[in-house]
Amino acid sequence: MQPDFGTGLEAVLFEQMQNDFEQQLQDIITNSVNYWLPYINIEEIGVEMTDEMKDNHRANMSIKFTVGSDITTQEITFTIGE
Repeated sequence: MQPDFGTGLEAVLFEQMQNDFEQQLQDIITNSVNYWLPYINIEEIGVEMTDEMKDNHRANMSIKFTVGSDITTQEITFTIGE
């Protein structure tokens, strides 16, 4: 059991969206993956936040990654929001 397992994105759930918010999301995910899943190699994290999405407290994210020594890049896309 690992009660602290996760990304920690809930820490920014009710934070004001500053100019560096997209970078903050990328840093949280990168740091968490490096800590909990060191065999995952993140290639790219994309964050899409239009003004309408910001008004609705939402963001679309995509993560391109490889697992271990496998050279096949995989991608996961998801929406975070309230």
